[in-house]
Amino acid sequence: MHRSKTTERTESKMSSGFAGVLAKRLMEPTLLISVLAAVLSSCATLQVQPPLKAPWFPEQEYIHKTWNGIDVGVRPLVKEDEYLRLFDDDLPKIGIVALYVEVRNESSSNLAIDPGSWYLRTGGRRFPALSVKQVFERYYSEHHIRMYSVATDSTARLELERSVLKKGPIEPAGILVGFVFFQMDPGMAVRWDRGATLIARGLLLDRRSATMEITLTHANP
Repeated sequence: MHRSKTTERTESKMSSGFAGVLAKRLMEPTLLISVLAAVLSSCATLQVQPPLKAPWFPEQEYIHKTWNGIDVGVRPLVKEDEYLRLFDDDLPKIGIVALYVEVRNESSSNLAIDPGSWYLRTGGRRFPALSVKQVFERYYSEHHIRMYSVATDSTARLELERSVLKKGPIEPAGILVGFVFFQMDPGMAVRWDRGATLIARGLLLDRRSATMEITLTHANP
């Protein structure tokens, strides 16, 4: 292809102008770091809107089951807008579902719970509870995210840690509340709660161990 002298002069000016200066400056360590920081800060991570108080949802939306003075109230998160409001992502579509759970100890003995050992049973299959680490690993993997801001990620993980139901003791008249996340087949994302049962294992009360099975029937279908 024939290149005129005018075209060559124009390209020469461009290379020595803004584009050339930018190319040279990108080689400067401070600017390169700034550019990388801007890219990383724009990468997605899981957003968490922590609960403001308990009970977070209206009482009539919980499904309750009791055993020897222990009351477990479960509120499944089913609707897409709930996940978008709380996590800025439709998590069931990437294989993560959540329950908001209240455990009240109305007995006279200490109670110990281990939400990490719980699972959901539906369609003849078992879906285990996910730790905070596993939630983030699945989130990044399913969204094909390989770069993210460490600071933003750390903040999000801390917020989620604060919002999950903790393992540990509950004294008489005490209460623990929080999210419990579970793995789920993305193909079952729409109304995943239909026919599902929460298997809450490892409830330890006064040296007695129990498992509570709670059928998840959403209060607002």
